[in-house]
Amino acid sequence: MEYGIWTLIPVLFVIAFALKTKRTLEPLIFGTLLTYVITSAARIPSEGVYALSHIATDWMDAFFRVATDYSHQWVFLVCALFGSLITLLGESHGTLGFTRALGKLCRGPRSTMMVTWIMGILIFVDDYLNIMTLSTCMKKLTDQRRVPREALSYIIDSTGAPVCAILPFSTWAIFFSGLFFTQPGIAELGYGTAIETFYHVIPFAFYAIAAVIIVPLFIVGVVPKLGRMRTAYRRLQETGKVYSPESAPLNEEDESEFQTQGSLMDFILPVGVLIILAIISGELFLAVVAAIAVCFVLYIRSVYKELHADHETGAADNK
Repeated sequence: MEYGIWTLIPVLFVIAFALKTKRTLEPLIFGTLLTYVITSAARIPSEGVYALSHIATDWMDAFFRVATDYSHQWVFLVCALFGSLITLLGESHGTLGFTRALGKLCRGPRSTMMVTWIMGILIFVDDYLNIMTLSTCMKKLTDQRRVPREALSYIIDSTGAPVCAILPFSTWAIFFSGLFFTQPGIAELGYGTAIETFYHVIPFAFYAIAAVIIVPLFIVGVVPKLGRMRTAYRRLQETGKVYSPESAPLNEEDESEFQTQGSLMDFILPVGVLIILAIISGELFLAVVAAIAVCFVLYIRSVYKELHADHETGAADNK
């Protein structure tokens, strides 16, 4: 059945709802429900008003069908595990150790943003890995160098996914090559395997290539700051705030963390295992689980050392 222009209604609703509420989950849920209202209403001429009675059940069946899909479960679990890994890196202050190491290269706002862009290119294995790891590492450093969070977000977002889309040895390349190769007539072009065919597609990824190139032009000032980005820089100059008041509840941090000593190895080892295993195995889920396991080993060692030091201190006091 053709729905024509009606297919645009749920999309426009989700966009408008998200912009108005600054939320993502609720607009998506209501958008999917609106989709089933439209598809059910289209069956009224043939089934009568009875067609509307299937809206809730059809939506629920689709919801659980998607939720139990292997690929979708993989995404849910990988994102959740990445959140756990980032929390562990933060609690160990390993990210602070890495931040201090990069801080030697970041003398001011411009050099800090350029380092962020370069790191975004180097962490090319996967867009989840790129965005989540880089945002965790660079957030405090860009705050210290007076870079608006909006600028950091733009640099990371416009580098992470585009780089993964145009490099042939990323998880995106594996996904896209397989998806693209299944299209009718592609194999007959004679480029070879799916990944070999993907090599010929890369020069036509105009958006990804342009996005990666525009970021350094933005950093050096060739591309002007427009709209909300200009507002963010004006806010920084007038108030010194690197993030907007609307996002304050999401950005509340203990300022004392900046003075906490963090071990560089508590960051390098887990993230190193994550990147290397992701490259070797091609499975990000396995890599992030292994990285979390490394965190536990490191932190158990650290706890043991602290307890041993406290025991020795107590014994000395008793003497």
